[in-house]
Amino acid sequence: LNHWLDTCRISHGGRYKDKQIDEVIGIVKTLPFLGYFCVYNLVYAQMTSLFYAQGCQMNIYLPHDKQVPIACLNLFDATSIVLLVPLMDKWVIPFLRRKRFKVCVFVTMLQRIGCGLILSALSMVVAAIVEVLRKESASFDVNDTSSECDSGGGIPVSKISIFSQIPQFFLIGASEVLANTTALEFFFSQSPVKMRSVMTSFYMLTVGIGSWMTSVLIAVVNANKDNQWITNNLNHGHLEYYFCLLAVLSVVNFLGFFYSSYYYQYQNLGQDQLSASQSKILRKETGDLFSNH
Repeated sequence: LNHWLDTCRISHGGRYKDKQIDEVIGIVKTLPFLGYFCVYNLVYAQMTSLFYAQGCQMNIYLPHDKQVPIACLNLFDATSIVLLVPLMDKWVIPFLRRKRFKVCVFVTMLQRIGCGLILSALSMVVAAIVEVLRKESASFDVNDTSSECDSGGGIPVSKISIFSQIPQFFLIGASEVLANTTALEFFFSQSPVKMRSVMTSFYMLTVGIGSWMTSVLIAVVNANKDNQWITNNLNHGHLEYYFCLLAVLSVVNFLGFFYSSYYYQYQNLGQDQLSASQSKILRKETGDLFSNH
């Protein structure tokens, strides 16, 4: 027996068809990866929460009293996606899949996802470095009711430019290209035909769980009222510790992912039931990779 569910097969004295058991085993084997994406989306959620808070205490002013909308930094996340998706799809991956590069780390779906997880960890390291530099930089008070960060009082703002956040946004976007887009492909291709929409929905659920985990983690790091990490005035807190904690969690998450990936065998469930176009796409993406991972 290769799996504990094999005892349920008719051929082993059970009452279920082999095909049914194969499909259930396929689902069970993909479940751990949903957990890894919960942690990944915990990191990803910082882009619309604490990255924004960090930007509120950075220099958003341009010449002639113009301001940079803090939310516009998300454009660099989108830009990295727009640039890297066609670059990876049309040039990088086909180049690496040439015969002499078959063992390259970008070949299989799980290897691409793993690279995305590493980039998300790097984005937290960069964010922590930016926060340290921000706190060490000279600051000035802002009493500007037109500022989107105005809280009704003086806002201590670092002189370091908000554009210093560009690398962390770009890294998050690059991680999306490798992790998020490949994850949809992974959960679709590795699930039984009748369960594909369910499994991709479960994957999308990890986005919400990751956001919820952000609230829980902030509550944990702020449990000590005398030494809170996330404060209204970030100069009084330790946002850099928080980003470092997320970087460590990301590394641990990657190690767990690496372990699961190492022993994972790609499934070929229900491929005969796919349309010709779908089969062509899946053959292109997974084809001979089942024997190369």
